[in-house]
Amino acid sequence: MSTISGNLLESAITRPSVGIAAATPQKPRVLMVCTRRIPKLAGSGRERTMAFILNSLEARGDVHQLHLPSLLERRSLRAIARTSLWAARQMMKGQMVPLQSMLFRGPSSLQKISQAVQELNPETVYFDGVRSGGDAVALRRRFPNLRIVCDFDDLMSRRTEALAREREPISMGYLKQLVPAWFQRYVLDGLVARSIQAYEYRALRREEQRICKVSDSVVLVSSVDAAHLIEHCPNAPVETIPPYMDAIEAPAALGKFQRFIFIGSDSLLQNRKSIEYLLALWSNLKPDAELHIYGKQHGQYGTVNNVTFHGFVADIADAYLPGSILLAPSFVSGGVKTKVLEAMSFGVLPLGTQITFEGVDADCASLTCTSEELVNLVQNPHVEYSRRVHAGLEVIKHVAKNHSARHLAHRWCNVVWN
Repeated sequence: MSTISGNLLESAITRPSVGIAAATPQKPRVLMVCTRRIPKLAGSGRERTMAFILNSLEARGDVHQLHLPSLLERRSLRAIARTSLWAARQMMKGQMVPLQSMLFRGPSSLQKISQAVQELNPETVYFDGVRSGGDAVALRRRFPNLRIVCDFDDLMSRRTEALAREREPISMGYLKQLVPAWFQRYVLDGLVARSIQAYEYRALRREEQRICKVSDSVVLVSSVDAAHLIEHCPNAPVETIPPYMDAIEAPAALGKFQRFIFIGSDSLLQNRKSIEYLLALWSNLKPDAELHIYGKQHGQYGTVNNVTFHGFVADIADAYLPGSILLAPSFVSGGVKTKVLEAMSFGVLPLGTQITFEGVDADCASLTCTSEELVNLVQNPHVEYSRRVHAGLEVIKHVAKNHSARHLAHRWCNVVWN
């Protein structure tokens, strides 16, 4: 793999030599345009998925990365001025540019991508999301025969709409650590936050439509997100490829119930709402069963009987003890809840609401609970565990097959190189 940063190609393309070696079929090439550097190994979240995609493609072809640093990383007044002027011109033409895309796009980003395509001559250009994928429209005009794949991951317009409903600020994801505190407080969280969010939702929706029109394939992790995309982009070339699940041997039995667990930091809205719901449940019902919550929390939570906060754990296997139930009621739609796949990979039964199992490639009806069933589960965990455990084992077997690394690696190669 080679990495392109700016206009410099750090390692050249390998070309076939004369003689016998020249007869060797050349590997297919892909240029990965990414808004973050992809580590070879990553433990969780989007980085984990990106590392998997990178490794899957490298096993079959030549992969070259082009990293587009954000304005927040470059901290250049000249770059900010040029991008602001470019964005203003786009808006004067009637084109709404998502604020998150402005951080990576501008007059220089398309130039860098075009130069890389000319130097590498790849069969495919892969964009790592809407933030980078906006340049696909102009790239298609310059290179009409190029295969373009945009990996949306989850549907950002849908997620932004959900945040607006909850009166939550725009989620900056991994970029939040680079945003100045004053800008987060007075702009993204301030009085104009709702106006910014309304603009961002409309801009993202239009950007998704533009990208779908010029792409050979757009990829989402969830079939539910894919259905929402098709609603406003009827002819979108959508593929659904869920996150992979670590290889396991599905256990013959899950043992007796011991405790409930929840995994996740309240820095994410979906986790915060789940934690608040679970704490209210334990406060009101006062069950004998224990609830253990893992993950770094930022909020202040009062003491609740039989609820223990463990904070961050270096080895997540310490949380998934035999006989645990991952109790993960979810109330924010979008993407795939990776904690569900993680629990299954440790042989732990996950239970939650219908949203909890969005995008999981298996029939999870036996793991889904209504509000009344959640109350009964917390009050009578041994009975409910025994009633659901057999069906739960069958679900884990199906998920282990449909989310296997080998199966999904093959699908990624097919999408990228057709």
